[in-house]
Amino acid sequence: MNQKRTAALAAAAIALSAMTLTGAHAAAVTVNITNNSQGLSLTPLFVGFHNGSYDAFDVGSPASQGTERVAELGATTQNPMGTILGATEETLNADANAVVRTFGNPAGFGGAPIIEAGETASITVDLDPTQHQFFNYLSMVIPSNDTFIGNGDPIQIFNPDGSLKTGLTFEVTGNNIWDAGTEVNDFTNGPAFVVTTDGQPIDAMGGAEENGVVTLSNGLGLLNGQLVALPTGSTLDEGLVDFVTDRAGFSLATITLSAAPVPLPAAAPFMALALGVGAAVRRHQKKKVA
Repeated sequence: MNQKRTAALAAAAIALSAMTLTGAHAAAVTVNITNNSQGLSLTPLFVGFHNGSYDAFDVGSPASQGTERVAELGATTQNPMGTILGATEETLNADANAVVRTFGNPAGFGGAPIIEAGETASITVDLDPTQHQFFNYLSMVIPSNDTFIGNGDPIQIFNPDGSLKTGLTFEVTGNNIWDAGTEVNDFTNGPAFVVTTDGQPIDAMGGAEENGVVTLSNGLGLLNGQLVALPTGSTLDEGLVDFVTDRAGFSLATITLSAAPVPLPAAAPFMALALGVGAAVRRHQKKKVA
């Protein structure tokens, strides 16, 4: 075999190998969340991808520090002193190789990236299907004392062959809205992001400790049926945010996971060049023979 042709084919093989190695253990996954409600907002969504060792919460058991911080404050990291863990730290403590992100709507309200009614937020993360088999999410429902959404048991998202499972769409209904049991549900004391219709701000410094357990939420109890004005300029109508009367029929949010378009690997131009050189060498050899 001609030496030039051999060299060209070898270069092509090397480029092909580089492309294969680049994408062998990577999967780009896009997470979308759409707020389907008619007045409720959600704090930026926490997502964790891990080996299955992180357990966000168990119904009937006390909430962890991380889940409490989400449910009461929408916070996903530890407090400034580092004495109270967030969901981020709890996930990484369970699995040091976990991928954790928190994302919302960059436009937000007043610079706060909350996800308001009708809004969608998304993020794309690079995962290793062999290490990041499982998925968890958490977000606070606002306004509330300690109401949140999330999945306690992690969800497996990859098939054994490393491909992303299909049908990863999660409808968050009234059956998936939780009470952390950490703060008494007194809507006049503790709920963030709310003022009464007479213009008086509600004390959002923190309500009374409840010392309870995680349960299915029994509703927000919006000032005994009164309308509640929000800083966003909207007004909550208790009838429109009632997720208890028909739990399955109330859609708060839709969360989807899907495979993101794979960008052209960096090795691709080199492979194209190598193949082009190989073709040129073959044409040159044919001319010599002719």
